[in-house]
Amino acid sequence: MNNGRFADAVASIADARNYMCAMIDGLAKQKRDSVVAGISPAEMASWPIKRQEAEQFTGADASAPLLSAEAQSRGIATAAMVQRVLANGAALSALEAVIAGNSGRHRDAVNALTDYDAIANYDYSAGWPV
Repeated sequence: MNNGRFADAVASIADARNYMCAMIDGLAKQKRDSVVAGISPAEMASWPIKRQEAEQFTGADASAPLLSAEAQSRGIATAAMVQRVLANGAALSALEAVIAGNSGRHRDAVNALTDYDAIANYDYSAGWPV
């Protein structure tokens, strides 16, 4: 995935690795951003609370006050809201695992290369979620 600026951006093998790893990190960021593109910062900020409440839900509304309030506003049972949060959280976690795993795999591969041309031409496009 060499671009025309690569040769101008690096002076050493270490610089070449750092540059390519920065490109990989940039792609990982793009993938993460695309996963949450339609979610507001306020909703994103509530997810750790929602997920914690869902994981600790005892069946009593008092054990999940935020989810209980959201479920009541939505007109569904708190248990149904808990299940939605758990399912969405699992899906997001799975996507993050794929993104983080691919990012790490590609960075590891680049850092193992010792040849400038091999680094410059390393293709880090495989394995990412679409």
